[in-house]
Amino acid sequence: AHRMDNVPTMAVLAHRSSHRGTVLDTTCLLCGTQPETAPHLWACSAQSHEWGPARRRLAAWLDQKVGPRAAPVRHQLWEPTVLEQWAAALRTPSMQLAHLECTGPHSLGTEFLRHVVEESIRIWYAHAKARATLLKARLGPGSTMAWALQELRLHQQAEREGVQREILE
Repeated sequence: AHRMDNVPTMAVLAHRSSHRGTVLDTTCLLCGTQPETAPHLWACSAQSHEWGPARRRLAAWLDQKVGPRAAPVRHQLWEPTVLEQWAAALRTPSMQLAHLECTGPHSLGTEFLRHVVEESIRIWYAHAKARATLLKARLGPGSTMAWALQELRLHQQAEREGVQREILE
């Protein structure tokens, strides 16, 4: 199963890099206003052209499959933290109110969660692609996120070693 909490957002990359002594800014490279977390992917102002249609597709699916009783779930399509919970395949109270049961692989609740996960993956991929394009524009055509992180690690390590040398002298 795909877990959205493992998606390599800037917050996840910062956490993974911290044990190596690398300090990574978690700010979203695209909007520059908030930390890039899984819920942020559903709210990033620079990517509204991605998450807006995704939410409309989910709403249309709910309208077609569930009808009016899906109102509590439909309302939460605009809450990024709830979308993150759904993407982690967690059933929420609004799903219970709408009778979206998760009793088997073909139940409405399970199918809805599958659609949320698929849309989340699509949004993450578009965000990562836009982030890579931005990095290449800033750092050069051969740049990748892995390369940029490695350069940052080397730079921070050289700074630490320089500070240590100054202290010893």
